[in-house]
Amino acid sequence: MKKTVSIIVPVYNEQESLFLLYEELSPVLKEISDIYDWECIFVNDGSRDASWQVISALRKQDKRIKGISFSRNFGHQMALTAGVQKGELPRRGTSPAPLGLRRQNGYALRLPGHHRGRRPARLGKSASP
Repeated sequence: MKKTVSIIVPVYNEQESLFLLYEELSPVLKEISDIYDWECIFVNDGSRDASWQVISALRKQDKRIKGISFSRNFGHQMALTAGVQKGELPRRGTSPAPLGLRRQNGYALRLPGHHRGRRPARLGKSASP
């Protein structure tokens, strides 16, 4: 049985970037799908735009996408906590690996900014560990 990689994405008014994020993540996750199962958990943190509708559309498109929607904004830490609780993460003795450890395996998460007008987060193969 394969281990599961869980990616938790807190979302607040990000309707314009969610499809693009999914398009960027999918090829990278496809590369590891021989070794790992994966899931992507989008946590809608009380968005006032159409973020939840986009998450719902992604869920219909890909069964590995999961969604949680808060009734109001609770903050990104609560969104991450909800994602960890919903995810396929081990319940005892382990914790999610920091992103820095991912670099050791040749992957890096680049977050140039998530505000409107800036480029969205990108996950890609890094040139060097």
